[in-house]
Amino acid sequence: MSVKITLLIELGCEELPQYDSYNLSYNLEKNIINYFNLYKIIFDKSYVYNTPRRLSIIINNIEYNILDNYIEIIGPDIKIAIKNNQLTKKGIGFIKSKNINLKNLIIINTNKGKKIGYKYIKKSVSIKNILPKIIKISIEKISINNCMRWNIYNNKFCRPIRWLVILYGYDIIRIKLFGLLSNRITYGHRIHCFSPIILNNAKEYIYKLATLGNVIVDYNHRRKIIYNLIRQQALKINANIIIDNNLLNEVTGLVEWPIALIGNFNKYYLNIPYECIISTMKLNQKYFHIFDNKNKLLPKFLTIANIKSIDYKKIISDNERVINSRLCDAFFFFNSDIKIKLDYYRLNLKDIIFHPKLGSIAEKSNRLEIISANIANLIGGIKINAIRAAQLSKCDLVTKMVYEFPELQGIMGAHYAQKYGEKNDVVIAIYNQYLPKFSNDKIPQNKTSIAIALADKIDTIIGIFSIGLQPTGTKDPFALRRYTIGILNILIKSKYNLDLKNLLNLSINQYNILNKKKILIKVINYFYDKLCYWAINHGISKKFFFAIKALNVTNIFDFVKRMYILKQFNKNKYFLILVTSIKRILNILKKNNFFYKKYKLKINNNFFINNDEYYLFKIIIRIQSEIKILINNKNYYQALYILLSLITPIYNYFNNNIIIKKNKYVKYNIFALLNNLILLFFKVADISIFD
Repeated sequence: MSVKITLLIELGCEELPQYDSYNLSYNLEKNIINYFNLYKIIFDKSYVYNTPRRLSIIINNIEYNILDNYIEIIGPDIKIAIKNNQLTKKGIGFIKSKNINLKNLIIINTNKGKKIGYKYIKKSVSIKNILPKIIKISIEKISINNCMRWNIYNNKFCRPIRWLVILYGYDIIRIKLFGLLSNRITYGHRIHCFSPIILNNAKEYIYKLATLGNVIVDYNHRRKIIYNLIRQQALKINANIIIDNNLLNEVTGLVEWPIALIGNFNKYYLNIPYECIISTMKLNQKYFHIFDNKNKLLPKFLTIANIKSIDYKKIISDNERVINSRLCDAFFFFNSDIKIKLDYYRLNLKDIIFHPKLGSIAEKSNRLEIISANIANLIGGIKINAIRAAQLSKCDLVTKMVYEFPELQGIMGAHYAQKYGEKNDVVIAIYNQYLPKFSNDKIPQNKTSIAIALADKIDTIIGIFSIGLQPTGTKDPFALRRYTIGILNILIKSKYNLDLKNLLNLSINQYNILNKKKILIKVINYFYDKLCYWAINHGISKKFFFAIKALNVTNIFDFVKRMYILKQFNKNKYFLILVTSIKRILNILKKNNFFYKKYKLKINNNFFINNDEYYLFKIIIRIQSEIKILINNKNYYQALYILLSLITPIYNYFNNNIIIKKNKYVKYNIFALLNNLILLFFKVADISIFD
C-alpha cells in the first residue's frame, strides 16, 4: 500500500491588498499543480487559503513516490532526419542535443507522421527530492502586477514576505527564498496572537491557526461567517442590511477574525441623495448600508472589524466619527454643486478630454444630441427630450461630487436636473444613461433613456475604432466589450427592431472618418463576435448563430428571434431531411457555378419536360407569396414549417431525373428553379451550414 502525505505551503506577508491575496493564492496553486501534472505526481485534491497576511495551499494525499514511467522524446520528421539510410545534419543535431546513443534511436508514429525519437524509463524517485525545485519555481513564477523590493536579496513581491512554512507531512521541505529559510513556524492574528505557532505536521494548519492564532484562514468559510453575522445584526435591529457581493468579497479579504458592529451617523445627512451616502460608506469605509422595512435608508451602518475587544463602544465611536466626517464632506460637495444650474456646467465640458484624438467631452455631448435624437425618432420617443437629456448628460462630470465619487456620474446629474425642474423623462434618461453596467444588469426602461444609453455607447465604440484602438485579446482599456454587450442587451431586451448598421452609421457620420465603410465592417464584425458569445451563454448552438450571420442580418432583436426559432424548429423530426435536401441542391448549383444568392432568376415553364419539374415549380409559386407575408411579419417558425412541404417534391424530382443529361436551356431552367427555391430558405436562415 502506497504512502500518502499532505503538503502545506504558506507565505506570510505584510498586509496584502484584498484582490491580490485572492488572485496570488490561486496563481500559486495553478503553478504547483502544473508541475505536479508535468512530473506525474498523484494527489487527491488541492485547497487554496488566503488572508490579508498569508497565501496558503494544502495538497492532500500525495503519493510518496513518482512511479516508473516511459518518457518519449520526439525529434524531427524522418524525411528530414534520414536520407539514403544516413542521418542528416538535423538528425545528427537531434541526437547530440539530447545525448542519445545512435543504437537507441527509434522511429515513432505520431499524428503528424513518422519521426525519429527515443524512449527511456524514468525510475521511481522520492517526491521529497523534487518538491524543493517545484515549490521554489512555482513561487518565483507567481504573476504579480505591482512589485516591491524590501531587503538586500533583491527579491520582488507585492508585499514583503516575513515567514515561509513548507511542510510535507511532518517534514520540513528546506528552501531558501526571499532571504528566508522555510520552517514549521507560522504566526496568527497580528493583535491577538503574539507568540509563534509551531506546526508539527501539515494537517493541523487550519485548526491551530483558528484555536491558537485567531485566524480563519479559509476565505470561503470567513465569507460565510461574515454573511451570517450581517444577517444576525439585521434581525437584532429589525432592518434590512443590503449585502453587496463585491463589498462582501472585499471585506472578507481584509480581515482574519471578523466581528460585525452597528454604528450610527447624523440623520441630518439624510438630506443629501442616498446614493452619496451609500458611496461614501461603501467606497471610503467599506461599510454596509441599512434600510428599514419600507426601503428607506436609515442613519446606521454595519462595519466588519478585524479585532476582538472588551470595549466595542470605542471601536464603534471611532467609526462613527470617521463616517460623520466623510458625510460632512459629501454634504458640502452637494450643496456647492446645487448652487449652480446644471446648464452652466456644460460650459466647462470643453476642458475635459474624451480622448486626445477625439476631442473634448463637449464635442461628444454635441454628437450625442444628434445621435440620440435620431434614435428617439426610430423608437417613437420624444425627440426634444432626447436632445435635452443629451445636452445635460455629461454636465455632472465637472461637479465636485462626481470628482470625489466618479461612480456617481449620471446619478448626480439626474438629481441636479430634477432640482432645477427638468422633465421627469429627461431626469430618468440622465440617471440611466450608463445602463447596463454589466452583463446581467437592468436596461433603461423609457424611450429617452434607451436613446441616450445607445447613443453614448455607440459614439464611444465608433470613436475608439476610428483611431485604431479597438480591443485585443488581452487589452480593452476603454471597456468596449462592456459597451458592446450593453448595446446588445438593450436591443434584445427592449425588443425594438433597430438595424445595428443604421445605428452605427448615425455615429460614423458625426466623425471626420475617411474609411467609413471599413470602420463599419470592423465594428459590425466585433458585434457579431459578442453576439455569438451571448448566444452560447444563452444555450444557443453556434450553428444557429452562423446560419443567421450568413444572411448578414444586422437587426439584433430579429437576429436573436431567428436563432431561437431555429433552435425550436431543430426539434422537428423532418428538420434533418430538410437540411439534407438544401445541401444537395446547393452542392449541385455550386458545382455548376450557378448559385446566385441575391438574385431571383426568371423561369420559363415551357422548358419543363416532365411533371416533377412542373409540380415543383407550382409549389414554389404557390408558397413564395405566403412565405413573403410570413417573413414580413417575422413569423419564421411558420415559414419554415411551410417550407417542409417542399421535401417530397424535391425528393421525387431528384429520384426520377438526371440534370446533367438535359440540354443547356432545360438545364438552365431547372437550375434557375432550384436557385429560387434556395432563396426561399435563405429568407429565414442558411440552414445548409448545419451538420
